[in-house]
Amino acid sequence: MRVNKNARQIVALVSASALVAGLAACSTPPASDTGTAPDSDTGAVENVTISFWDDNGGPARTPVYEELIERFEAEHPSITVDYLGLPASDSVLKIETAVAGGATPDVAIVDGNSLSSLVVQGALLSLEDRYAASDLNGKIGEDALAASRYSAPNGELYLMPMTGNADVIWYNSELFAEAGVEAPNTYAEFIDAAVSLTDADAGQYGFAMRGAAGSTSQLLAEMFACSGVEAFYDANGVSTFEDPRFAECVQQFAGLYRTATSRADLGYGYPEMIAAFTSGQSAMVRHNLGSAQDHIDALGDGVAVAVPMPAKDASGERTLIASKSNGPAIFSSSEKQDAAWTFVEFLLSAESNSYWNEMAGQIPTNVDARQAAWVAEAQWVSATVSALSDPTTTVVTPPVYLPDFGSIVSDAVPDFQAVVLGDKTAQDFLSDLAERLTTAESEFRAGFVG
Repeated sequence: MRVNKNARQIVALVSASALVAGLAACSTPPASDTGTAPDSDTGAVENVTISFWDDNGGPARTPVYEELIERFEAEHPSITVDYLGLPASDSVLKIETAVAGGATPDVAIVDGNSLSSLVVQGALLSLEDRYAASDLNGKIGEDALAASRYSAPNGELYLMPMTGNADVIWYNSELFAEAGVEAPNTYAEFIDAAVSLTDADAGQYGFAMRGAAGSTSQLLAEMFACSGVEAFYDANGVSTFEDPRFAECVQQFAGLYRTATSRADLGYGYPEMIAAFTSGQSAMVRHNLGSAQDHIDALGDGVAVAVPMPAKDASGERTLIASKSNGPAIFSSSEKQDAAWTFVEFLLSAESNSYWNEMAGQIPTNVDARQAAWVAEAQWVSATVSALSDPTTTVVTPPVYLPDFGSIVSDAVPDFQAVVLGDKTAQDFLSDLAERLTTAESEFRAGFVG
């Protein structure tokens, strides 16, 4: 696997002195950097309590963290972890409010999409030096580290990536077998399979297309997999979206509408797209590992099968979009940073990382955890890990550090629908996107480059 680093050489671009000065001006320095200081009289380690916020608290995740915390406290009896599970729907707002009010936890699970804002406010501690000196060094996948660093405005490590997800093609193996069609490995095979498995008169379709909300976010994975383009920007910060290879791929993908999909697909969001696949109406759907249980519950293990995003051609070379980074971060205002880091190291250890991701059905970031038996048994996870481990695979990191990136992509849904309906060319659609992305990158650089 190769991790693309040409799209944004942010460390070289950012004026370090200006950034550090800006962060220092808006951050509150910690009163202590120890957390587990020895008692001055006895030499024993003082007992400390660290606060830990989970950004997706609830019946699925809370018990997992409770188990891990119990294990941690058994190994580290001088450290107590005070857990708070935040509802995913408003966790970002609650963390931002805590930063503004000076009442942050010691550690929180932070999403890569919100990382840049927290770093700019000086709310988080850089973990570069701690990671370099840790036994974890060399044990966390480069794909995961790159995504985490790329989410920050200065390219540093502020959150330890704990889990990975990936875009895959889910296919119904029974429908494929009945039609005598092999699972797609290249993008051309994916297109051919979608068309050949379609019988519109019988209400059977080869592919469930997400045509409405969320469609353009998913389109990015199609664009890079099909084209083989390896960066969102060139060295000058100009969007690559005007590359004619992208236009050809978008036009080809849009052409699946009503050729390999139903008429209703133009209005499909996530629920409709998944329902079309799990009902057996569509032979394939493109989503990530997060929908695995829905597919398996509906179709059965071994019927719902995942393959990595297809290779661009017979060379077998894949270009994948990096997983959104997610994991623990330490707040700069914490007075217990050493204890907090001890907890973070525990969460990223092979055993803990394996347990958490097995419960979530996602990709471990610890390379030793990726060798766990359950990974091989979870077909959708093992297929993705295999693709990430392939030296011919390139992982492209999206510019989530840009404040406007998410809205630029989501706002483009009506224009993509116009392409699907033949009312707009793929090239015009991509030129509009490229202009907005280039402007956003230019504004970002102007704000951070001295």
